[in-house]
Amino acid sequence: MLKIINRVTNRVWWLMLLGFVGGLGFILLRLWQNTAPPLVYLTPKKSFQCPGEITDLRFSPSGSYLATVGWDRDSSSSVVILWDVIHEKYYRSYRGFKGIVAEVGFTSDDKYILIATTDNALMVWDIKKNICKWKYHLAATCIGLSSLNNDSHIVLLMHDKSERTYLELRRLNSDFTLLQQPFLGAPDFICFSPDSKQVGVGDSSAGNLKLLTFGQRKMNITGTVKVQNISDVVFAGNQGRLLMASRGESSYKLLVYGVKKKLVKQEITVNQETELLSIAASPKGRLAATATRWTDNLENSHGMVKIWSLSSSSLLTELASAEIDEIPWSAPDVKVDISSTELVACSDNKQVRVWSIQ
Repeated sequence: MLKIINRVTNRVWWLMLLGFVGGLGFILLRLWQNTAPPLVYLTPKKSFQCPGEITDLRFSPSGSYLATVGWDRDSSSSVVILWDVIHEKYYRSYRGFKGIVAEVGFTSDDKYILIATTDNALMVWDIKKNICKWKYHLAATCIGLSSLNNDSHIVLLMHDKSERTYLELRRLNSDFTLLQQPFLGAPDFICFSPDSKQVGVGDSSAGNLKLLTFGQRKMNITGTVKVQNISDVVFAGNQGRLLMASRGESSYKLLVYGVKKKLVKQEITVNQETELLSIAASPKGRLAATATRWTDNLENSHGMVKIWSLSSSSLLTELASAEIDEIPWSAPDVKVDISSTELVACSDNKQVRVWSIQ
């Protein structure tokens, strides 16, 4: 009887030990998955040739479309080209603007494209039907725009002739302004969270970034972030994180800022001898992209796009100028944007390259 009891007891202990080791292994595996950088493979997709020098680009929220803003020298006017990223082909173009295109945006359902020009015009185009659904004459020049998550309202950052800058909320299908939020100083950059529920308006000269949300009757300032020497800011997902480009004495850094705790969570040194041109973050906030420019010993300019993991602050992969463009750049001005599945790099020689992130 005692032998039977001892055998059962030993088996129970062995089972408990195996369960403990298995549980510990599972915990260690989960910790490694959360800290280890994800494997990233970049698969080249189709390159798009634009009629003029590219000044900006923007993915639609779903990543199905890519809008490029450029200057067409033949017509001496701005042109916005919409590319079908899924089928890798040209979709349509928007021309005939009296002013220079200042901003481009999309509604969250990819139904409309918003185009603002320097002659204070705002046009809302139905992408599928190819008609200008609404056209408004604004009281000032729009320097930033986005639609809210319900797509019934749009937010505009305005700058008028008296050097006054303010945020404006209006209905998408109405010329009536609902709310205005003035700002002291001269805000020079704006960023929107992927779900368009929060907006950041920054003044690099004053060194502050104001975060706002929108209520039914007013705009609520939810916080202020000190951003000395910050050249660009984007939201890194919807989890209350900001990705900032900071210029130090000898290098550029990416700062991941936690809005709730009001502190810098991560610092990533981009390079010691490069100029940081633009930054982007994936909608889920796991990846970041930087576009830089550097000069060799022969005074030739080169471009570089790097992909970073925001969970581990590590460099995942990089693309040199030879990979981004077959033609060497004389003075590259690289811009990047990331959707949930794509990376985009563009140069000033009319060409856009698209890579699939896997």
